[in-house]
Amino acid sequence: MPDQRTHVKRLRHSLLVLCGSLLMSSVAFAQPVVLMNDGVDSLCNALFYDSGYNGDHGNGEYSVLTFCPGIPGALSQVAFLQFQVGPGDVLNVYDGPNTGSPLLASGTGGTLSGLVVAATGASGCLTFEFTSDGAGVALGWEAQILCDQPCDEPTVVIAPLAADPLKICPGEAVTFDAGGSFAAPGRIITSYLWDFDDGATGTSAQEVHVFPAPGEYTVTLTVTDDIGCVSVNYEDVRVRVGTVPELDVSLGPTTICDGETATLVGATEGTVWTNVPQPFVDGLTVLPDGSGVSYSAGVNISGFPAGTQITTGTDITQVCLVMEHSYIGDLSVTLTCPNGTQVTLFDEYNLGTGAGNTFLGDPIDPGTGTPGNGWQYCFSTTGVFGPFSLENAAGNHTLSTINPGNSMTPGSYTSEDPFTDFVGCDLNGTWTLTITDNLLADDGFIFSWWIDVDPSLYPAVVEFTPSYGAGCDSTYWSGPDIVWNGPGCDSVEVAPSLPGTYDYTYTVTDDHGCTYDTTLTLTVTPSPTIDATATQSASCSDPVQLDVDLLPPLAPGVLVYQWSPPAGLTNPNIRDPLASPALPTWYVVNVFIAGHPLCAAVDSVLVNPITVLGNDSVVTDAVCNADPGTIQVITTGTGGPWDYTWTDAANDTVLAVTGANGSSFTGPAGTYTVVIAEGPNGNGCTDTLTATINEPPPVTLALIGSDTTICRTGTAILNAVSGGGSGGVQQQWSNGLIGNGPHLVSPASNTTYSVYALDVNGCSSDTLEVAVTLLPFLNFSLPDTVVTCPEVPVGLVAAGVLGGDGAYTYDWGMGPGPLPTDTVILTSTQTICMTLRDGCETPALTRCTVVEVTPIPPLVLSADSTLGCEPFAVWFTVEDTTGGALVEWDFGDGVTVDGPPQVGHAYGDPGGFDVTAIVTWPNGCTDTTTIVDMITVIALPQALFSWTPQPPTILWPHVQFHEESADNAVTFDWNFGGLGSSTDPDPLFTFPDQFGGTYPVTLLVTNILGCPDSTTRWVEVRDELLVYVPNTFTPDGDGLNETFRVIGNDIDPDEFELTIFDRWGAVLFSTTDPAEAWNGTANNAGGPLVTGVYPYLLRVRSLYSTESREYRGSVNLLK
Repeated sequence: MPDQRTHVKRLRHSLLVLCGSLLMSSVAFAQPVVLMNDGVDSLCNALFYDSGYNGDHGNGEYSVLTFCPGIPGALSQVAFLQFQVGPGDVLNVYDGPNTGSPLLASGTGGTLSGLVVAATGASGCLTFEFTSDGAGVALGWEAQILCDQPCDEPTVVIAPLAADPLKICPGEAVTFDAGGSFAAPGRIITSYLWDFDDGATGTSAQEVHVFPAPGEYTVTLTVTDDIGCVSVNYEDVRVRVGTVPELDVSLGPTTICDGETATLVGATEGTVWTNVPQPFVDGLTVLPDGSGVSYSAGVNISGFPAGTQITTGTDITQVCLVMEHSYIGDLSVTLTCPNGTQVTLFDEYNLGTGAGNTFLGDPIDPGTGTPGNGWQYCFSTTGVFGPFSLENAAGNHTLSTINPGNSMTPGSYTSEDPFTDFVGCDLNGTWTLTITDNLLADDGFIFSWWIDVDPSLYPAVVEFTPSYGAGCDSTYWSGPDIVWNGPGCDSVEVAPSLPGTYDYTYTVTDDHGCTYDTTLTLTVTPSPTIDATATQSASCSDPVQLDVDLLPPLAPGVLVYQWSPPAGLTNPNIRDPLASPALPTWYVVNVFIAGHPLCAAVDSVLVNPITVLGNDSVVTDAVCNADPGTIQVITTGTGGPWDYTWTDAANDTVLAVTGANGSSFTGPAGTYTVVIAEGPNGNGCTDTLTATINEPPPVTLALIGSDTTICRTGTAILNAVSGGGSGGVQQQWSNGLIGNGPHLVSPASNTTYSVYALDVNGCSSDTLEVAVTLLPFLNFSLPDTVVTCPEVPVGLVAAGVLGGDGAYTYDWGMGPGPLPTDTVILTSTQTICMTLRDGCETPALTRCTVVEVTPIPPLVLSADSTLGCEPFAVWFTVEDTTGGALVEWDFGDGVTVDGPPQVGHAYGDPGGFDVTAIVTWPNGCTDTTTIVDMITVIALPQALFSWTPQPPTILWPHVQFHEESADNAVTFDWNFGGLGSSTDPDPLFTFPDQFGGTYPVTLLVTNILGCPDSTTRWVEVRDELLVYVPNTFTPDGDGLNETFRVIGNDIDPDEFELTIFDRWGAVLFSTTDPAEAWNGTANNAGGPLVTGVYPYLLRVRSLYSTESREYRGSVNLLK
C-alpha cells in the first residue's frame, strides 16, 4: 500500500500536462459522459460524474464501476477536477478489475479534488466503489478518465546557482539552466515547465526571470519527452530576494548659517521576511443601537499555499471576540468564509431560551455610546462550554461591575453551527463577522476579534533578515563639504561655505549586494547684507532717522540689531533709532541672526549735530527765444558752505557746485530745481527750490507755394507768412524786393531769392531761400543709319529725350503720338524722321535716320534618305549659293548642332521626326525652314518567347512555345537545340523523354524591312522521382510475389534507406540498396515471420533534383 500511494503522488505531478491536454481537447471534441453506475467500461477519454451529473448525488447509493483501457498495455487513470461528497459518504478507487484489488485511494469530503489516480496492475483497470449514507448529499465529482502507457520518465537537472540560496535584490534577474536534463535512451526532451514560485512560469531550457518582490522562492522544473512522459524527480534551487530596510536618519540642525557646521546621523535595520502568515486580527467595531441592523467586520487570511481548503471542523481551531454589549437577547453573530458559507457562532435572538437582558462583558447600561470593558469569548466546534443558547439558560453568568448585572462568563463556547460546515471553503481570503442587533435600547463594542488556524496547516517556516556590515563599505554618507566622518561612516559633520540647499544621501548595502538610500536636505542661510542710512527729518532741527536696509539675499529668521556708541540714540538695540549727537559721530551697527552671532554684518554712518538752513531765489528771463536766462539762489544757515545741485524738468543735472555760499545758474528757458545740501560742517540737511526762466515765442517764417519752375517767358510768385517775437515782425527779401509780398518775378536765368523776419527787439527768424528755375530747350538723338535684312522688324528709338516741360508728343510721320519708339518692316532702303514737341512754348525739334535693307538668297533643304530601321543614319543638305552659309540644325529628336550646310545624323529611336534648319548668310541675315515628319524610323523587332508547362518533365516532354515579340515582327525562325526547327509563331515541340536535361532554344524574328533580332533561352526538362511501394507480398514458396521491394525512377542509390519494424518497434529488416528485396524473414536470414502488418520507414532522394522524401506505411505479409 505505501508503494501504491507513492505512485499516486508521483502521477499527480507527472500527469498534469496530460490532463491539461485532454481537458483542452474536450473543448474541441465532444467527450462521452459516464455517470456512476454498476458495470464495466473500456473508454479511454471520457468525463466521469457521480449519479447526479450536474446536481447532487443521492442518499443510500451503492455502485461499483470498472474502467479498463481499450489499448493493450495501457493503464487507466482518473483526474478528479472537483470532488465533494456528503458527510459519511466515501468513494474507493481500486487498482484492478474489482473491489478485491488493492485500494489506491479513498475519498471523503473534498479529499480527492485535484488528485490524479493511476492503475499500476497488469490489467490496467481501475474500479470505483461509491457508498452514500442518509446523512446528507453534496455536489459529487467531475473527473477525466484517460489511458496511458507507463513511461520511462526523463530526468530534471538544474545547474546550481552561485549560492544556495542565491541572494539577490528586488527586480534583479536570475538565469536558470536546465541544459543538463536528459531523457530516457531513444527519447528527447520536448518541453520545459519552470515554476518560479511567484505565479510565473517559463518554457525554455534556459530562462532569465526577474523577481520583483522580497521573499524566498523555490524554483522547480518539470520536463516532458517526445512521447509525453513527464519527469518525476524533484529538483529545486532557492532564490532569496532581499527586503527593503528601515533607514533612520537625522540632521541637526536642519538650518545653519555659512561658517557653521551640522551633524548627520544614520542607522539601518534589516527588515525580517517570513512565510508564516501574520495573525488574523481585526480592530474596533462599534455596535450602535439598532433594530434589525447588521454590522460587518472582516479579516483577511493569507500566506497559506494557494488552493488550501478547510477539510475538517478543527482546521479553524477557534474564533475569539473581545466585546461588551448591554442586551444579549437581541444579538445574532455569524462568520462567513471566502466562499460564502455561513456558520452561526451564537443567536440569542432566535435560539436563546435564557434571560434576554444578560450582558456580554462589562457594558454601560443604558447605552451612551461610550465603551465599557470588553471580555473575551471564543467559539469552536468543541468548546469548554456549550453554546450560548444553553449556557445562558443554565445561568453560566459572572457579575459585571460598571452597572452590576449578569454577564456571560468569559471563556470558550461551542458554536451554534459546527465548523465542519466550513469544509471546502478556501482558507485564504476575507472572513467576515456579521453582528445583527435586532432590538432598540442597547449598544456595544467589539474591541478586537481574530481567527486561530490549526498550526499544522502553516507552511514550513522560512525567515531571513538581510544584514549590514559595520564598515564604511556598507553604510556611508555622501554629499558636499563633509569635514568629519564618524566610525563606520554612520555619522558625519558638514560645513558648507556658501548659502543654499545641500542634499546629503545615506547609502546602505546589505549582504545581498542591494543598495538603498535616503536623502536629507540642509539649508545654509546667508549672513545679513546691510546698508546703514541716516535720513534727515523734514526739519533740519529734528533728530536724524537711522535705519538699516536689508539687501538681498535676505537672511531668514529674527535679526538682532546693536548700535554703538549709544550716546545720542533713542534706543541702540532697534533697527531704526533717532540720533541727536552733540558732536559729529560715526554710529556703527552690528546685525546678526538670533542664535547665530557668527552670521553678522557691520556698517557705519556719520551723523552731524542739528543745523538750520534757509534759501531764496532771483530770476532774470530771456530776451529772445532760445536766449539764456539766470536764476540766483541766496542761502542762509549754520551748516555752510553748501552744495548746490541743479536739475532741469527732465531731472537731468545741469550744474553742480560744492562748498559755496550761494549759486547762480544761466541757461535756456525752463523750470529748474536746485537742491541745497549741507557740506562737511552740516548733518546732511537739504532744501529744495524750484524756479522758471521764461522766453518770448520764436520769430517764425514760412514760404507759401512751391511751384517756382517756369518756362523761359513765364512768371513765378514769391510769398511767405511770418509771426511770433515781440511787438510785430517785418520780412526782409533779397534782390531788391521790398515789403512782405507777394512778389512777381521773371528772371532771364535760374535765380535764388532769400528772406528772413525781425521783431522790435531785433530777434530774427531763420533765413529761407527759394529758387526760380527755367526749363531747358528740347533735345533727343536718332542713329544716322540702320542696316537690316529684308522683312525683318526694325525698332527705332528716340534716345536721350529731355528739355521742355516733359509733356512730350512724338510724330514719326503719322501725326503726334505718346511713344518715343517706332517699328518698321522694309524690303528696300528708306529714310525715317521724327518730330518732338512739349506742352510749353519750347520750339519743336526734328531728326531723321536711314534704314538700309540688304538682300538674301532662297533656302532649299534636302536628305539622302527619309525611311529606315533604328539606328538610321541620314545625310542632310542646305543649298548654299554664297559658299559661306552657317546652319543651326534641329533633327527633331532632341539633338541640335551648329555646322556647315551639309551634315549627317543617326536616329537611335523609332518615330517620325521634324527637321529644322536656321541659316545665317555671310551678310549676317538669317532664314528658317522646317519640314514636318521629314524622317521616319521603324523600330527593330524584339525576340521574346515563353513556354508551357513550367517546367516540363520526362512524363510530359511536350512543350508549347509562345512568341511574345512586338507587333512589328513578321517572320519567325525557331531552333530547338539542334533537335529540330520551325517557322510557326507558336510551335509545339517534344523533347527526349528518357532522361531530364536542359536545352537551348533560339528564336530569330524580322520586321517588314528585314531588320532582325534573336534570343536564346534554356528549357529544363526535369526528371521525375517516382516511388512505388507494394502493400502486400506472399513469401509462401509458390514463386509468385515472394519478396517485398521498392521500385521507381530517379532514385539516388547512395541516398536510399528502407527499414521494416515489428509492432513493438524492433527493426526486422534494413537496407540501403534499392535493388535488395525483403524475403519476409528477420534480416533476410532468420526463420519466416508470422502473417501480419509490418510498419516500414523509407527514405529516398532524387538523383536529378536532390529532393529528399520520407514514406511511412505498412506492408501485409500473407501466406
